[in-house]
Amino acid sequence: MNSNNINIAGLPADLTNNKFILNNYYNVKNVKSFYEVMNTYNDEKKKSFCGLESAIINLTQYNNNFNFFDNVLPSIVYRAQNLELNLISTPPILNGIPIYGGIIPLLDLNSNSELIISRNLGASLLANMFLCTMIPNMNRYMNSISFLKLFQTRHNQEIAKLQMIIHYFYRICNKDLLGDICIRRSYVNSMNNYNWTNSNKPLLPLSFAEKMIGFEQEPHFAHVDFANTYIGGGVLSGGCVQEEIRFAICPELLLSMLVCSRIGDFEAIQICGTEQFSNYIGYGFNLKFGGDYVDQTLRDKYGNILSEVIAIDALDFRNDNSSIYNQLSENNLLRELNKLYAGFMPYNNLQQQRTIATGNWGCGVFLGCVQLKALLQWAVASQCNRKIKYFPYEQNMGPLFESLSIWIVHRKVSVGELLSVLFKLKHDETINEDKIFMKVYRTLKN
Repeated sequence: MNSNNINIAGLPADLTNNKFILNNYYNVKNVKSFYEVMNTYNDEKKKSFCGLESAIINLTQYNNNFNFFDNVLPSIVYRAQNLELNLISTPPILNGIPIYGGIIPLLDLNSNSELIISRNLGASLLANMFLCTMIPNMNRYMNSISFLKLFQTRHNQEIAKLQMIIHYFYRICNKDLLGDICIRRSYVNSMNNYNWTNSNKPLLPLSFAEKMIGFEQEPHFAHVDFANTYIGGGVLSGGCVQEEIRFAICPELLLSMLVCSRIGDFEAIQICGTEQFSNYIGYGFNLKFGGDYVDQTLRDKYGNILSEVIAIDALDFRNDNSSIYNQLSENNLLRELNKLYAGFMPYNNLQQQRTIATGNWGCGVFLGCVQLKALLQWAVASQCNRKIKYFPYEQNMGPLFESLSIWIVHRKVSVGELLSVLFKLKHDETINEDKIFMKVYRTLKN
């Protein structure tokens, strides 16, 4: 495909010259020299790289075989220098068509488009992101891909994320990576109240995880990313909740930040083929690097990892009216239903058969109602003929939701019947966030 009229990612300005500039890293033996080499080509204002130094020390203490300056950094530099070669030998594929010309196309807003990147090309891109060689994208709707804030951080939870990303580079040292990564913007034409409430699709049986169990226990499932509007959220800039942790333990997900602008109201981003390299301990301010992780996700005959991450950004009520009545408004319910529909919509038979692992989407810092969001996810997954395993994590609503779901499935309640109840709840003056399940049960029972 001709590269004209394609919006492109900000790669190093001169790929050939970039190779020579990066040669200076082969002589680097400490963080101070690393900082000085980066200053020769990156003119962004920097403080000392105390975060990088702490991450290296921590990884050295964890693994006696880990040597950043003698092994890992040379491998990162080598992969970064191979970017031009990888763009030629395995060009990115946009909507089934190879893209030549040494560029990485962006996936445009509301475009229903798909980009396939070989994992070797992805590693070259990530190496350049790590070395801060990329031209900053001036599009204000793109998330930052700069590692500088992590390099400079003094916060332990941020250092933990940097450890996870460096551990990825350690694991792939001198390895040929099999398989491709597919990043897809999934856009749907919105359905209205009538469409949803008249659906006769049956609500499918649910399964449930125990409290405090993460999605990683089900590697063969599709994992919902509780996404920020800017995909990746604060993984590189400050933030250690579900999305940021996921991107740190699976650094290939960072590639989506390079090619995807902010997520629109009627779309989601699906990412297939990424591998998990690290474990984690804790959450938020207590996040710690949990050591190595060997991903057991199945692969196809071409070596593609059969993983799926579904990035869906919920409504953020932190700067809005977070009352249950506002969350139950028709506009807000339709926005969340159509957003989930874009994410759960399968594009092939493999996705259709894959159970979705999800949990308290849009709750926590976004202040969404846990019971309401759980029911919306169940309804939309059933509409898409996909089953859910629900991970309540710290919430106590798991047993109650499970009992309600068993009763509803036994009664053969449809998606439309459940949503009809939810659309009417805004008129109930006695409703509160803890009574959604009970109100649904009583209404359907009558």
